[in-house]
Amino acid sequence: MSYRTDLASHVETFFAPEGWLVRQGMRHIPQQKRFAELVVEWLVAGKPIGLAEGDTGTGKTLAMALPLLVHYSLLKEKVAVS
Repeated sequence: MSYRTDLASHVETFFAPEGWLVRQGMRHIPQQKRFAELVVEWLVAGKPIGLAEGDTGTGKTLAMALPLLVHYSLLKEKVAVS
């Protein structure tokens, strides 16, 4: 399995309509899933920064943080999310 496929698969596990977040009692937000997919695209492309915005309540924080944590976990590197 390629790194991109692995990262995308992990992110899908979190943000799918019946994914991990929903099983933890959170609601599925399609915009959050799309935001997370954009973060994956940026990470795979090696872009140092991406710009995206969304309305209040769209889950931007988790959509940014979870792909970053998975990305650096797969690379076995440290990351700080602030």
